[in-house]
Parts: sequence; structure tokens; C-alpha cells
Amino acid sequence: MMKYTALLSACLLLASCSTTTSTTEKQDIAPTSVAGRIIEMDGNGAESCSANHGTQKWSEWMLEEYPCVFAYNFDETNRYRVNFNPGVKAYLTYEKVGPDSAVIRNFGAPNHGTYTLHFDTPTEGTATNNGTVDGKDYMTRKIKFTVR
Repeated sequence: MMKYTALLSACLLLASCSTTTSTTEKQDIAPTSVAGRIIEMDGNGAESCSANHGTQKWSEWMLEEYPCVFAYNFDETNRYRVNFNPGVKAYLTYEKVGPDSAVIRNFGAPNHGTYTLHFDTPTEGTATNNGTVDGKDYMTRKIKFTVR
């Protein structure tokens, strides 16, 4: 009987260990929609690097020389209309792509790349931005953002 009790205890312990949930699962905190909300991108403290378009010779990461703060006011369709030229229908779109991530894609907006947002909370996090401008590819990281 003692062997049976010990064996049963070991099986129960093994079963309880194998059914525990992982603590590395990501929380579902990225908003599905930002319709009617503003996403503010703060480049202060961000780092960037660049390469001539079509090459893979990237510069070293450096602090942004001219950091900017952009406020994107998204409409009811999760779009931000870029108003550089009224005749051009350039816009950015927001799309949730994971439990704690989203992408802001560029559709014809000059000097705006594609942002990948990583949420730390439902309203804040850090982003990266990849794009091309003036014959150079660029990457920017450590962009702080806030959703209001």
C-alpha cells in the first residue's frame, strides 16, 4: 500500500507540473482599433541607422540628429490622412498583428516608413520605423509612443 501511495503521489506531482501555464505568454494589450484616437510618436532618445538604397552597408546606430514628435489622428477607419499635398491620397493605416503588437503601414506618404509598435501597456510602448527617403533606407528604434 505504501508503494501505491508513493507512486500515486509522484504521478499527481508530475501531472500538476505538466499542466501549469507558461508565464511567458504575452498579454493581449494592443488595441484592435485606434479609430478616433491619436498615436503620438516621440523620437527623443531614438536611434537610427541608414544605408544607400539597395545596399546592405548600414551605418552604426546613432542618436537621432533631429528628433521629432508626430501626432497621428486616426479616423473611424483606422487611417491617418497625410496632408502634404491635397491632390495625393497618401495615408497610414493601423492594424493589430499580435497580442502586444501592431503595425502602422504607409500607403504613399513621403518621409513616413512602416512602424512596428510593441505595447508595454494598452496605451504606451516603443516602436521601430523602417523606410526609404532621398535614396537611403533607414531604420529607427526606441521611438516612444502613446495612444490617447
